[in-house]
Amino acid sequence: MDFANARKAMDVAFLFKKLLTLTALVDPFLAVPLFLAATGSMPPAARARFARQLGLTVGLGLLGGGVIGMHVLSVMGVSLAAMQFAEDKDTRKRFDNENDLAWQCRTFGFEEGVIIRSTLGRMIMAPALVATRAELDELVDKTRLAVDRTARIAGKL
Repeated sequence: MDFANARKAMDVAFLFKKLLTLTALVDPFLAVPLFLAATGSMPPAARARFARQLGLTVGLGLLGGGVIGMHVLSVMGVSLAAMQFAEDKDTRKRFDNENDLAWQCRTFGFEEGVIIRSTLGRMIMAPALVATRAELDELVDKTRLAVDRTARIAGKL
C-alpha cells in the first residue's frame, strides 16, 4: 500500500472511531453492533484497548454533560421541559405506577405527533432551538392532549 492510500485508510479509521464515540454517546445500544463490526478483525488486546478508550471517552462526556450541561443551557437561555404525574398535587405524592403512566404518556404523545421521552417516571421534551412560536404552541397543545389522556387513565381527569 502506498503512502496516499495508507493515509486515506488512517483518515477513514480515525473518522470511524470518532463516529463510533459519538454514536455511543447518543445511542449506546446502537454502538454495540457497530463496535463489534468495527473491531471484529482486531486482535483481542487491541479490541480491549479500544473498548477502554471508548468507555472512558463516553463516560467522561456523559459526566461532563451531566455536571455542566444544565449550566451551559441556562447561559444560552435554554431549558429542558420535564413533567411528572403526582397522585396528590399538594403533597406531590407520586403514583405507585409512575413509570407505567410516564410510558403511557410517551405513547400518547407519539400518537399525537410529539416526541416525549419517558425517564424514571418523568416525561421529558427538548424542543428545537430554532422552533417558531407557532411550533412551540403546537408542541404544547399536543403535549396537553397526551397528558390529558394519561390523566384520564390515572383517574385524575
